[in-house]
Amino acid sequence: MNLSVVVSGMVAGTLAQGGASWAVLQYVAGLGRLGHRVHLVEPVDRCDVSRSPSSRYARDTMGSLGLEDQWCLLGCDGSTAGLSYDQVLAVAGEADLLINISGML
Repeated sequence: MNLSVVVSGMVAGTLAQGGASWAVLQYVAGLGRLGHRVHLVEPVDRCDVSRSPSSRYARDTMGSLGLEDQWCLLGCDGSTAGLSYDQVLAVAGEADLLINISGML
């Protein structure tokens, strides 16, 4: 049985944290490799998040995992990068499981 999973944790909000990002991404990558539909949703303390270095990092990192259209950064002003807010609501509404690492979401 394949699940729809939302993972939330600190990946791109603070750049250059190396291993801390991969502590979260191991869940994203592993669940994806097991055949589950997985999305990363990360609230960040930036506004206009679509133009931020965090957005580029998330796009490149998720792309390297083959999940280029399965992520969203939620900015402090309601902006998003990756999925739109409405898309995130739809994904969350259909999710079988939420993994909320460190209470990020």
